[in-house]
Amino acid sequence: MQEKIVRSAPIDIALVKAMHLTWKMKVRSALNGATDWREVYANAPEKSDIGKWIQEVGLWKYQNEPIFEMFVKQHRLLHDIASSIERLALSGKKDEARLLLSELDKISDDFLKLIDTYKVVLESYKEQSLN
Repeated sequence: MQEKIVRSAPIDIALVKAMHLTWKMKVRSALNGATDWREVYANAPEKSDIGKWIQEVGLWKYQNEPIFEMFVKQHRLLHDIASSIERLALSGKKDEARLLLSELDKISDDFLKLIDTYKVVLESYKEQSLN
């Protein structure tokens, strides 16, 4: 199992980072009225690209990794904040929604750092297997 994780991890990590950054752009775009909120899946994280990845790949390959649980919690938190942004925006409170967007940016930065940390953990597996 560890060999399977080590081989596919760089692709998975790059893919997840790209999915997250694309999702974050959709949140901004929806807040600015250029994208429909349905594309954000704020209230349905399992339907987002990362949510699908968690179900189809992440749980299968990484569920036994301690950091994976943190990853799933952070993903849920990001969607909770996006849901609040959506609720504020749709009720005409765009300034408040924009303030909350800065909170989303902070959590997003933490999420990306977590992904990078995960990459380091998985690379350590590679080093252990070579020794």
